[in-house]
Amino acid sequence: MARRLCIAILIMAAAAAWPAASGNRANLFSVGPAWAAAESPDIEWFKEEMTVSPKYLPEEEGVFGMSWAHFLTMTFLVLFFLGTLILFYIRSKRTEEILTTLLKEEEHHGSQS
Repeated sequence: MARRLCIAILIMAAAAAWPAASGNRANLFSVGPAWAAAESPDIEWFKEEMTVSPKYLPEEEGVFGMSWAHFLTMTFLVLFFLGTLILFYIRSKRTEEILTTLLKEEEHHGSQS
């Protein structure tokens, strides 16, 4: 039940984030929600009417519109995750080797209590 709920939430979130309204897939990595695309005439009209200062408009910086701090933090977390997966695999193999050795010793020497 919980698994289906998580999958449903992920599907709804992906559908909400997809830039379907503009029909432009280049906005997939843009800053801000898909409904606030820069080429939208409604948003342009709002900016002109409200005379929004350029210093408050979003700037493209970093990679995929993310700040460098966010990009580097996410990169570190992904590398850390991959490193822990590798260490988990190595630990599992070593544990298997130790257990195999112990079982062979017990077969060879018998159970001496």
